[in-house]
Amino acid sequence: MFEHARRDAVISAAIAAGKFSEDRRSFWETHYDRDPAGTEATLAMLAPVLPVEPYPRELFPELRRQPQPVAASALHGAATAYPTAQVTPEVVAVWSRDLFPETQQSSQQGRVTRAND
Repeated sequence: MFEHARRDAVISAAIAAGKFSEDRRSFWETHYDRDPAGTEATLAMLAPVLPVEPYPRELFPELRRQPQPVAASALHGAATAYPTAQVTPEVVAVWSRDLFPETQQSSQQGRVTRAND
C-alpha cells in the first residue's frame, strides 16, 4: 500500500514537471512496480520536455476573457427572437436571405443555386 502511494506520488511529480504526459502513466507504473529504485533514478534524470503550460498566457489575453451569453434577440433583431434549441429550416432560410441577399437575386434570374431549383 505504501509503495503504491509513493509510486503514484513520484509519477505524478514527474508528470507535473513535464517529464512525460499523463497518457504514459501506466507505462511508468509498470516499470516502477518491477524496479522502484531504478525507475525513480531514471525519472530523476529525465529532463522536462513538455511545457507545463503549452504557451505563455500573456501572449493570448483573449483566452482570459469569459464568454458572455448572447441574447437570442441580438442574433436576429429584437422583434424575432428564436430559442437556440429550435433552429428550424425556416429560421435558417430567413438568416440566409438576410445574410446573403445574392441568393434571392440569383434564384429570381433563373439560376440554380441549390438542389431541386
